[in-house]
Amino acid sequence: MVSIVLFDVGNVVVKADHDRTHRILHDQHHVLLEKAPRFFTNPDYAEFGRGNITDIQFHAALRKHLELDLGYGAAFSAHNAHIYELDRHVVGLIEETKQRKCIGFLTDTNAWQTYRVEAEMIQLINHSPYVFRSNELHALKTDPECFPKVIARLEEQLGIGASNIALVDDSVEKLAMAEKAGLVCILYQLHKPDKYTMLQRDLEKV
Repeated sequence: MVSIVLFDVGNVVVKADHDRTHRILHDQHHVLLEKAPRFFTNPDYAEFGRGNITDIQFHAALRKHLELDLGYGAAFSAHNAHIYELDRHVVGLIEETKQRKCIGFLTDTNAWQTYRVEAEMIQLINHSPYVFRSNELHALKTDPECFPKVIARLEEQLGIGASNIALVDDSVEKLAMAEKAGLVCILYQLHKPDKYTMLQRDLEKV
């Protein structure tokens, strides 16, 4: 039986679109659109998300990847623009789920993204004490050590195992890693017109 439902944050709790950052880089800093995706696809971005490099180190690496003299403030602002709205409908479903189950959050994030989400949009800790951030776990959800770390912490805190944990995520790849670790998986079908109805139905099943 599922005891806790963990929710992804980006593209689930908050709406996000990398193209917003790409457009800022192009329009304001004259970066070619074909080069702009390097902001997120460069290997240092993943290391920033794992918490293995600081924001200062990432900024320095980013300037090299983009081949651009981009100031720290401009990089910070362009990055955070990709997270643009709190999905209040999903937050409502989280609150509904909270009436029946323990809930928590598991997010691939970094220092900039955490500020954007948790300082400006939603304080995750106000909704649950179980908040797992990749830059604190030193592992992204696609890393093999991520889910064992989360399972071990929840076993210690709640006395539960993998089969008692459900994950809501929009990434098939990340859910595959969760399933391999023994979690119950719920795919949030972000681009379906009835995504909220489908999510509500799936949450009611666990």
